[in-house]
Amino acid sequence: FWFKRQFDGKDPTVRSLECFNEIDGSYRKLCFSEDGQRLLGGVLVGDAKDYTKLLQLCKKEDLGGKTPESLAFGKPAPGEQANSVNDGGDGTGIADEDVVCSCLNITKATVKKAIMYDDATTLPLIKKCTKAGTGCGGCCTPVGEVPKILTATLKSLGKAVAEGICPHFPYSRKDLFHIVKVKQIKTFPEALAACGQGEGCEVCKPILASILAGLWNDNILTHGRDQIQDTNDRFLANIQKTGTY
Repeated sequence: FWFKRQFDGKDPTVRSLECFNEIDGSYRKLCFSEDGQRLLGGVLVGDAKDYTKLLQLCKKEDLGGKTPESLAFGKPAPGEQANSVNDGGDGTGIADEDVVCSCLNITKATVKKAIMYDDATTLPLIKKCTKAGTGCGGCCTPVGEVPKILTATLKSLGKAVAEGICPHFPYSRKDLFHIVKVKQIKTFPEALAACGQGEGCEVCKPILASILAGLWNDNILTHGRDQIQDTNDRFLANIQKTGTY
């Protein structure tokens, strides 16, 4: 997550901290302002669970009571209060006023309100009620902010939370990867028949497309594979907030 090219090391006013965990193979590099009071950007490899929290900090003028060391190494510094994120206790690491859909400037509070009072208990309903995820769609991917808010809010309401990447596949992406690999699944219809249901959706199709491409390395635009690609991959272009490419 970079708002400028802080990663190239050419700006002498940018200070960076790096952490490599040889046990789990994860790596992170965070870049801060010269005085260490602002987070400017970073890269997370292997362990991306702090992505949402760090992305929100990038948009603020301070570190929210944290220190550069605690953010980089994942542990509270001496004297620092642990888990001090003002997320209402739901564990998302996202405050109500934080923007979760930067394309349309939609906050967490707006998404929560739709879930609690408009019965928007699925991603399609959230998109319909709030328009979140109707821009680039990044906030509604399995690693995006909106699914985290949906899960946490449904749990707080005592409602059942759907398992898996979407209603059509009750498995995580990691589980799906292993299923596809072990069963030698080569197409999306085969995946639906083997471990899914229904016809698929805009969430599971790109995920299965990515898994199939990663495992079998077939041309993604032939034999109907283009129909399950994410928009950017299907058109070999990057969609912008304006809807242009």
